[in-house]
Amino acid sequence: MSTTQEPLTFMPLREAEWKCIQSTVYETRLHYSRFAASPFLRGQANTLGVALRRSLLAEVEGLSITSAKVKGAPHEYATLPGVRESVHDVLLNLKDIVLAGQISTPTYISVSFVGPGKFKARDLILPSSLQVVDPSQHIVSLTKGTEFSMELRVECGKGYRIQDPRYLENGILPVDAIFTPVRNVTYTIHSLRTAEPSDELLFFEVWTNGALTPSQALQEASQRLMCLFTPLLEIEKCPEIFNKPEDIPYNRPAFQVQKEPWLSENIAALQVPETCFIDQLDLPSRAYNCLKRSNIHTVADLRGKTEEDLLKIQHLGKKSVEQIVEALKTHFQITLAKGPLSPP
Repeated sequence: MSTTQEPLTFMPLREAEWKCIQSTVYETRLHYSRFAASPFLRGQANTLGVALRRSLLAEVEGLSITSAKVKGAPHEYATLPGVRESVHDVLLNLKDIVLAGQISTPTYISVSFVGPGKFKARDLILPSSLQVVDPSQHIVSLTKGTEFSMELRVECGKGYRIQDPRYLENGILPVDAIFTPVRNVTYTIHSLRTAEPSDELLFFEVWTNGALTPSQALQEASQRLMCLFTPLLEIEKCPEIFNKPEDIPYNRPAFQVQKEPWLSENIAALQVPETCFIDQLDLPSRAYNCLKRSNIHTVADLRGKTEEDLLKIQHLGKKSVEQIVEALKTHFQITLAKGPLSPP
């Protein structure tokens, strides 16, 4: 018998008002803004604060240098003549460079410096789709007549990525990428002194690296959340209606047990993965410990056993054997033979 649900109705929500009450640029790569939002019913401010904070830290996209191919450097710990920094130090400098812009595919940048001089991010020749947030960021120092060449790979991503050099071509050095433009997010919740004692006020603080302003980051994080939740509004239009519990896909067994023709009708072939441990049988501790002491650790170990074999196990009584037999039948549709098995 199928059932239908009445459409859900919700109490109308009061629209919260958001304001940016403070905005400060401490330095080129450190922007700060403080936002206030109210009113919220008790609990709503925390719900919104948790979701927005997670979205800001994990979902907002950014750009980063992800690898470099340095001419003449066999590995990242090499030192090159005429270069003051080791290759490792140069890679760390590249890791800190903050880029802004829009790219849909990885972009490669060729770099060639000739000493003497100290070369900074402003000396990078970038495509029109990219720009450096802080041109004063240091890259490398060269002595007179020294040439330093490398090829950089820039990608768009989220969060952080620690590169594994095993998956890179020879000569390409990994750079641990910091994609997220959001440096930190905090929020606090306060009670409002209004006619409604349950009203709450949410203070939200966001720090970014300058690739995005805190307001831009907050808008993108909100859009990401909307994209995640909007499909749930269509869930009532799902055409599948399951009339019986066995019709529900997640209620079906993960694999089907077939019978071998050489076994009796009461013995199912144990098509069970070797990694299926007896822990999954949910046995009482006595039966479980007896099996473990007899070196029976997986359901596959029970493959050639009969009820008589189990009764021979020390301290394993008839009741425990019945519990094992019932558990095998319930969880895996397996029936043990009572006597010795016949060979195929």
